Amino acid sequence: MTYAIDKALQKVVEVPPYLAGLGRDALSRVDFADAFEVEVPPHANLELANLAKAGYEACPKWVRGMLGLRDALMGPLGLKTGRQFQPQSNADWERAIAALHPAYSDDGNEVMLGIDDWHLDFRVSVLKQRKLDSASLILTTLVKFNHWLGRAYFVPVGIGHKWIVPAMLAALQTRLMQMDSGGGS
Repeated sequence: MTYAIDKALQKVVEVPPYLAGLGRDALSRVDFADAFEVEVPPHANLELANLAKAGYEACPKWVRGMLGLRDALMGPLGLKTGRQFQPQSNADWERAIAALHPAYSDDGNEVMLGIDDWHLDFRVSVLKQRKLDSASLILTTLVKFNHWLGRAYFVPVGIGHKWIVPAMLAALQTRLMQMDSGGGS
């Protein structure tokens, strides 16, 4: 089945967080968790480097603007910023991914990425589910607040998170469909 870019398929659904795999022991405590699922072409290349590159290329401009604003405001306060994860060439993708400390499931269907910072620690699980004629990605976010500043920081971030993650997944879905139909690299 070949996927056309169809608005009906561009549906990101909030689902229960996936905690059975790598997320089970990812943090000593989970103070926030959510998850979103999106259908992708059944034969899409779901390797981490391809997903990262496709997601980066497809990221909506308004999301990049919000993340840039976050970095500009929080970087001077000592928080880690996304600048270290912005590859400039194909050779940079491995460096950018390595900075997120990936852990892989035994069956190769889940990857866990994350960073520990002074205010909070976060992990993002990307679970790949393939069936005979369909495939989906479930992105689970887990956060542990290290003190009250992490909680305070997450109040506005948590609000934006509920818009940003679905927008990024929808853009990734579109990019993977374009690539699957021969419209991308």
